[in-house]
Amino acid sequence: MSEQNAHKSAACPEDRRHWLGRRARLIVAAITLLGIGAVLGTAVSVHAARTGGWHAAGHHWRSAKSEEQVRERALDGTAWVLGRIDASAEQQTRVNEIVSALVGELYPLRDQHHARRRQLITELARPQVDRAALEQIRADGVAAIELASKTVMDAVIDVTDVLTDEQREELTAMIARHRR
Repeated sequence: MSEQNAHKSAACPEDRRHWLGRRARLIVAAITLLGIGAVLGTAVSVHAARTGGWHAAGHHWRSAKSEEQVRERALDGTAWVLGRIDASAEQQTRVNEIVSALVGELYPLRDQHHARRRQLITELARPQVDRAALEQIRADGVAAIELASKTVMDAVIDVTDVLTDEQREELTAMIARHRR
């Protein structure tokens, strides 16, 4: 028997030494994981509280009340994306114009949507449900969605005309990575 093995067995039996070490490692790991979980949970909760709660659309959009606030946030996002694909100053200017115009066209639809929602609630609260009125509210909503969809698609096509093939490729790769 070697001197090291004799020293180990004399100080502590092999099974007991291993068991105590494993138990200590498990306790330290559990405390560490609980601490990390507490810190991450707190950070996520604070972030959610700052950004309008768990169900805020796009985190910051709910707090945007005016058309100018929405435009500012859209342009901030646009600047970030254009920076990632190395857009030139001229491209940035042209895309910002497209995004600003898009916000200007879509923002009024927000008020119309809220008005339709109020109409729907009013109609549903009546003692007798008017199917024709509900159908009209639905049809108006579908028409508004169609208009918004066409407006957004036109803006997307306009932006693709501004970007190079390489930039569009990088942009689609970014979108694919984000949507996984």
